Amino acid sequence: MEYIQVATELFDRVIVTVSESTFHAFYRDEPRLAEFATVRIDPLTHNKQERLIRRRIDASDADGSPPLDGDVDQLENRVNALVRRNRLLPRYPFYVLTILQTYEGFLPRSVEITSYGHCFRVLIISHLVKSGVSAHDAELDMCFNFAEHLAFAIYTSSRESDSTDWSPSQFEAFIEEYDSTYLIKDSTLNRIQSPNYGILTPPGPGFRDKYMYHFFLGSFLAKHADEFSDEINHLMDKSYLTENYLTLMFTIHHASDNNVLDGIVARTKQALNDTPPACLDREEAAMFEKFVEVIPAEILSEESVEEERRSERRRRDEGDRLAEQADDDPEEAAIELVNELYRIMKNCDVLGQILKNKYGVLRREELAEILGTIADSGLRLVRLAVLDEEELRLCALTIRERFDQPKEVDIENLLRAGAFYWTMMHIERVVASLNSPELREIVDSVAESKSTPAYELIRYFLRLDTARELSEGDCREMIRLLKEHDYSFIQKVVSLRTQIYINTHRVRTPLKQKICAALGIPFLERRLK
Repeated sequence: MEYIQVATELFDRVIVTVSESTFHAFYRDEPRLAEFATVRIDPLTHNKQERLIRRRIDASDADGSPPLDGDVDQLENRVNALVRRNRLLPRYPFYVLTILQTYEGFLPRSVEITSYGHCFRVLIISHLVKSGVSAHDAELDMCFNFAEHLAFAIYTSSRESDSTDWSPSQFEAFIEEYDSTYLIKDSTLNRIQSPNYGILTPPGPGFRDKYMYHFFLGSFLAKHADEFSDEINHLMDKSYLTENYLTLMFTIHHASDNNVLDGIVARTKQALNDTPPACLDREEAAMFEKFVEVIPAEILSEESVEEERRSERRRRDEGDRLAEQADDDPEEAAIELVNELYRIMKNCDVLGQILKNKYGVLRREELAEILGTIADSGLRLVRLAVLDEEELRLCALTIRERFDQPKEVDIENLLRAGAFYWTMMHIERVVASLNSPELREIVDSVAESKSTPAYELIRYFLRLDTARELSEGDCREMIRLLKEHDYSFIQKVVSLRTQIYINTHRVRTPLKQKICAALGIPFLERRLK
């Protein structure tokens, strides 16, 4: 504080940077800082992230042509898979650019570490090197081995105390025990705990970032899978808890075999195994007929693609904000069905990430099994909400009697709307889990073998999400889908999903006219940027 006071006497403007946690712990109520304005650096919004990605592409593209919207979408998807969905990294430019750089030019040769795990490994090594650790393998291996054992020790103690916070005395006891078995230099320990760049934060210590803890814990469990198989089984049995499924993600990526992956696939198949996957044929989709009639048929926009993409990414920001508020882990539910719902959703997140990063080392039949497990599990969740007219009437009657609601027909309408949104949400979750262009061939094969309208929707939605730009083949696929399933649910959702794509992507005018004619909607010229 004395240093800052002297600085304010010598300079007209003084900027002091400090971590937010340190500020709140020590300086928020400091009277000598009353004249300072407090400014916080927030993570990027989705719009700013897209602009950063486009500039990164422009900087690395030799011909200077603007990137295709589909290429930008795929890079965003890769970044969001690490930043948004798992909330392991803040959406700061450094992390976004590091992820892009890792995917572009620094993919590993070893099949034991995929691009997902390698990206975090690059970040960890950058911390260690900046803190003064030698970049030689022996020095880095010493740090990694220490961190792996520390992560497991913290994990085992948290099982007893429900907390990952350690006291300095606990850490000292751990170091003493570790030093009796492994070599660790005092200078290395000091650098690991460097206040600016180290991977540990004294005096506890804990890991500097959340991903570091899960990375090292997953690495330890993968290396000692036989010895600690009970712990891994415990994580898989309770994979609906965020901490567990994040650890499992890294365990699979570090593993040299597929035992953990096979365990998650088996448990996901067993969840709700008495509930058949929804097929969304004419009979099943009958409950949505009245609801889809009131959904607008035409949502094509005259705004520019740029403006529509900005609006879409503002909605993503709002979705992230709401998800963050509601992302508390579920308690151990008294109703096992609730645990099953969470287990399916978390396991499918894990399996989707594995598919995207290990498609090159898994056999085709393994890819098809995992892909089918994700899709069937999502469609089982859909099936829970699909009711026939008699079930719908009885459900509405029960709600009216129990909660004294006025009109049974209003309750039925709400149930139809809720079931529709639930259905589309889980279909989109399945598509997001499979969102990788390299998987399209396997998706086509599985969809053909299943041969249900639900799988057809998944295949078509994925085709849109992975297209570099819309093609004649995509248009023919849309027309085929509409002809083969000529009932209002499929007709409406295919039309809306296609129009949303056209709103947010540049599509050649003749192709757009052809699509509009097939959908029976008027063609609209777009405003220029």
